[in-house]
Amino acid sequence: MATKEKQPQRKSSYAKINKFVLGLSAVVLACFYGPMIIFQSSLQDLTKTLMHFITYTTDWIWELAVVGCVLFSVYLIFSKYGNIKLGGPDEKPEFSTFTWFAMLFCGGSGAGLIYWGILEPVYYLNYPPFGLEPLSAAVAPYGEAYGIFHWGISAWAMFVIPAIGFGYMTYVRKKPYLYPSYACRDVIGAKASDGIIGRIIDAIVIIGMVGGVGTTLATFLPMICNLGADWLGIERTLAIDLVFVAAFGCLFGYSCYKGLYSGLSKISDLNMYFIFILLAVVFFLGSTGFYLSNYVDSLGILVRDFFRMSMYTDPIAKSGFPQDWTVFYWAWWFAWAMYMGLFVARISRGRTIRSIVLNMLLTTTFGCSIYYMTVGGHAIDLMLNQGCCGQAFL
Repeated sequence: MATKEKQPQRKSSYAKINKFVLGLSAVVLACFYGPMIIFQSSLQDLTKTLMHFITYTTDWIWELAVVGCVLFSVYLIFSKYGNIKLGGPDEKPEFSTFTWFAMLFCGGSGAGLIYWGILEPVYYLNYPPFGLEPLSAAVAPYGEAYGIFHWGISAWAMFVIPAIGFGYMTYVRKKPYLYPSYACRDVIGAKASDGIIGRIIDAIVIIGMVGGVGTTLATFLPMICNLGADWLGIERTLAIDLVFVAAFGCLFGYSCYKGLYSGLSKISDLNMYFIFILLAVVFFLGSTGFYLSNYVDSLGILVRDFFRMSMYTDPIAKSGFPQDWTVFYWAWWFAWAMYMGLFVARISRGRTIRSIVLNMLLTTTFGCSIYYMTVGGHAIDLMLNQGCCGQAFL
């Protein structure tokens, strides 16, 4: 049983900065993002062309890589390595199980699930996979199944590898820093890890993290500004956007200032309580029977078609569904994986590898599925049973 969270006394110190890693990352990011910032309009067509080329020519790589992550995660659960505890044999978890899961769930899903949990089923029903007829009975269970698929086991399997790698190197091998190159030490050798190759690995990870964070902010900040302006009944303008960005910046700054114990952990707990209230209201006041029935049907589809969905590229019909959704998600999660790996490693001291992997794969997927069952099921019910136009949601 987890011990009560304590706030240990820590000596204040300045972070050590590797100038080479910082400089290389900054130069690459400036060369890549600088033109996009300066020439936004003129580069949109080029960006779309590159996006289309990458997703359609490398779709098989992304999908096979994710299947590999899932298989490796399952191996960790059943292997002897699952018994290894991050920390000493008598190490106790820093956070209660509920708080630990709240930070996991909010860090990996967060605002994205709140928003896409209702919109993804609408898209899938209107523009379905596998050549199914839009808004038909056959496509109904895929509305939830594909949402759970994109936010569930496969996504979290990508987070498992860096999380276990960083956690093992930090709490078992007792390495002083959470450098990605340390996690590669046994693969590339100590000399390469401590030399220029290791620093390049660190820089690549930073570049990927910036891309993942940038994609997340570019996706969700406009969403939050739109929702906030609609809720307040005001027109969305640049000034309103800046107000919302400043508000969320202050919230983020506050959580960082207070630290994990008094900041992020408390905010994560509060978020979970709000989610419970939201789900309870929708579940009990909505079409409860339909939500449960469609949920079970969707789980059956997901179990039956999991590997079909995992390796669906549609090379003949070229509908674009797997490239626009699955491949995009997998690329996004891979970019986000390093951040999540560092975060999960930091909050998981005192837990075994098996416990961490099981919770990352199953408990978080269960939480995502409950959200899709309720909120996504509500959207499907409105469209297929109550005659609402799906295009009104989009």
